[in-house]
Amino acid sequence: MSVRNSVIWLMLIGLVGLGASASGSDRQDNFLSRNQIGVRLGGWINQGDDIPDLINVPNVFYFESKVRDGSFYFEGYYAHRLLNQLLAEFSVGVANRGSVTIDEQGVTDYGNLMVYPILVNARIYPFGSIDSRFQPFVSVGGGVYYGRQSIQITNDYYYDASYRERSATDFDIALAGGFDWLLGSNLGLEFRSGYHPIHFATPLLTAKDYDAVTVTVGIKYFYKPNKAH
Repeated sequence: MSVRNSVIWLMLIGLVGLGASASGSDRQDNFLSRNQIGVRLGGWINQGDDIPDLINVPNVFYFESKVRDGSFYFEGYYAHRLLNQLLAEFSVGVANRGSVTIDEQGVTDYGNLMVYPILVNARIYPFGSIDSRFQPFVSVGGGVYYGRQSIQITNDYYYDASYRERSATDFDIALAGGFDWLLGSNLGLEFRSGYHPIHFATPLLTAKDYDAVTVTVGIKYFYKPNKAH
């Protein structure tokens, strides 16, 4: 079974649990009644096109890349509590896919290939009616995937970014699953795996398919939403 199908099945189980479980008692001091803010750290695992180590542009220049299948991934997020078992999450992530060197007749540029997911997701806790520190969840949503090939260092006095820098954007879905573990009244850990189908209309370093799986560990802060008096 593919990663996409596995997460879709988890999502469907979560939706069933959301509809079938009891509303539960007033749990204002439990993390299921609180908003969340946190960060995730982990790995970005390429599932899309491979990028060659050397890309020649006849009679002009060449790209030398060190873009690999695995890279570091960082994400920050805010999750707003809608129901005991449902949150709306906004997240911004960044993955540095690797370095890129451009060489053209003595002019050398050094840069990176970056991918930025900017996403809105619905996070569902199918067993949220059970008072437990261990809470599995599924997440479904989507947003903007922004990719950029940029230059940070160059020895070109008259810098021309017209072919040295590229960017591309894709609007697509995002699927994920994992679990929370409550450490105390205000802190928790999160273990999460996500699937990101990314297909840019404009190729970056010859590649358009930037599909990825992320595996992360996060820490989050739970806090009660302010109430109107």
